[in-house]
Amino acid sequence: MTGFDGHLRLAVIGGIGFTIAATYAIYHFGVIGIGQDLMLFSGIVFAAVVLGGIVPDVDVHSSKPRQGLGKVLKAIAVFLPVLLLLNNPSLLRTLGFRLVEALELGSIPVVYVGLAATMVFTLLIAKSIGYGLDELFNHRGFFHSKEFLGLCGVVAFGLSYSAGILPRKAAMAIGAAAAFGVFIHVYVGDR
Repeated sequence: MTGFDGHLRLAVIGGIGFTIAATYAIYHFGVIGIGQDLMLFSGIVFAAVVLGGIVPDVDVHSSKPRQGLGKVLKAIAVFLPVLLLLNNPSLLRTLGFRLVEALELGSIPVVYVGLAATMVFTLLIAKSIGYGLDELFNHRGFFHSKEFLGLCGVVAFGLSYSAGILPRKAAMAIGAAAAFGVFIHVYVGDR
């Protein structure tokens, strides 16, 4: 069994090899020419392998990937309401107005009440995700399975293809890179 550092090392080594092979194939078969798109493709492929190589340990409460997920979720929970404030303040005003009326808070600015309520709600969702991971998944369960390997590949393909930056074949290679990272974690690092 390999720890986080071992999984990271294996993912980086696998990522370098996979990135070289995928970049050569994508260029050689004329999917992407030399330039910024090829550099972008190479960086995304490498990142997909490395993330795929460490993400299966998200089901361990004390793991570094899980702690990183918690930080990302908390940042989203804080910045999402601020983003709403900047882009759609009427939504926060409406929510704040209803809360001020229901709780009889008096003359507090309704937009701040809506902002605070939205932050509390998004933080509760972030905590619920962490709690749900603990309750629903055990270590070396779903996140260490062939199904998760396939899911990572499909999600990586879908995200990269829907972004519309790279061609479909390049997005397929990115999906394969994410699946390869999970493969390295489960079938190489945990053996």
